[in-house]
Amino acid sequence: MLIVLGLLLIAGTLVGLFVLDHMVKHAIEVGSTLSLGVKTTVADCDLSILSGTMAMNDLRIENPSDFSSESFITAGRFDIHLDPSTLDDDTIVVHGFELNCLNVNIEQKLSGSNAERILENLSRFEAQQAGQRVKLDRIMIRDLTGTFQMLKMKRFEVKIPQVELREVTKEHPLGLPISELSARIFSLVRKELMKKASSELPAKTVSEIKKWFQE
Repeated sequence: MLIVLGLLLIAGTLVGLFVLDHMVKHAIEVGSTLSLGVKTTVADCDLSILSGTMAMNDLRIENPSDFSSESFITAGRFDIHLDPSTLDDDTIVVHGFELNCLNVNIEQKLSGSNAERILENLSRFEAQQAGQRVKLDRIMIRDLTGTFQMLKMKRFEVKIPQVELREVTKEHPLGLPISELSARIFSLVRKELMKKASSELPAKTVSEIKKWFQE
């Protein structure tokens, strides 16, 4: 199973960022909602095209309506730094981004997970677009909380103070489509959460989580 910090919010954010030059908050919300198939909101944004930086606060990606949790991903603050000279190129170069107070709710049903559903929405959306590829170097996540829920079982929560991922697309010199990058990032983040869960939760619980959430 493919599970994205990058996080899927990255995918939606990038789509929204490049849809419009103005009304950035509205562009991100509309672009993310269209591409992910679920409502996305942000409290405020600060974008500088010339320097290639953007900051946003209180980003929220909701869950599909048939899942129990209200949100799939929330983040307190999200900063991204990219090379503005590549915005019109086939491959956009993203130097890195930082996420603070990131919460990821991963919910598994017999029909699949919320992450799978949203990734599938993104993949279908991207297939209809002449989408660019993205090269990404560094991700820094602070105060990461992952919540796992399998079917009707009890929720399990894992907290990690800091996660740093480097050379995310090193093996892909031309970059990756946004949907593939999102799946890769989310898979990397999930692996970090699973390592933390293995050191904190009972072995039986960890085994059950891996049964449902491993690729």
